[in-house]
Amino acid sequence: MMEEMNITTEITLSEAASLPYACRATSFNQVEIYKKKKVLKIGTYPASANDEVVTILQTVSDMFLPADNVLEVALDNLNLVVHPLPTLLNIAGIEADPKGWRHYIDGISPVISKNMHMLDDERIAVGNAFGLNLTNIMDMLKRYYGDNDKVNIYDYVNSNESPYKDIYGQNVFGRYVTEDLPFLAVPAKQLAEKVGIKTPWLDLLIELGSLVHGVDYLSDGYNLELLGINHMTLDEIKQYIS
Repeated sequence: MMEEMNITTEITLSEAASLPYACRATSFNQVEIYKKKKVLKIGTYPASANDEVVTILQTVSDMFLPADNVLEVALDNLNLVVHPLPTLLNIAGIEADPKGWRHYIDGISPVISKNMHMLDDERIAVGNAFGLNLTNIMDMLKRYYGDNDKVNIYDYVNSNESPYKDIYGQNVFGRYVTEDLPFLAVPAKQLAEKVGIKTPWLDLLIELGSLVHGVDYLSDGYNLELLGINHMTLDEIKQYIS
């Protein structure tokens, strides 16, 4: 966008892997906080400025940790794993009780949890191909909210460390699909294609969500053409984000 407007001023763009809090807006001027994360990755473009940005942010909170680059932060967004799959596999339950539906408790069964781990494996594989220091879903949950002996998502979200047990309300057409498919799943799938990694779970999410919503998320999402990196090789992308 800056290039299109002939803006050449050098600025930094930073993003976090998640929000600092597990929270929900309860009214137009009130937010209920269920738990504060213990750590949170920050990535900056250009990556050479990230240490300076993290130093500034640490004057506000000591939770912020430096990531190697913005791609690491983008692919380390756990929403890709915990949001769209339980939503799309529980449409009937959500529609039957949208206000009382608990996404993490009612929506994540042992089988769905197992599938979520397979989706997470695809995310990690993409990161490995690009030389990124990604965190698997279980380590991420434990770093965010507290360590315990749980080894799968289902057991963790039902544990005492989980911030999710009192979070109610869901919408089949809500942000768990309308944000996380176009902005997380689509670029992850296309980055995987660029390096020859098969992603059956990402493919399923995008196709199922597109059919259910009547939207072509692959074309309308943050695909590599929109991001301006579709013509780049793996090494060129790594250089671009450095």
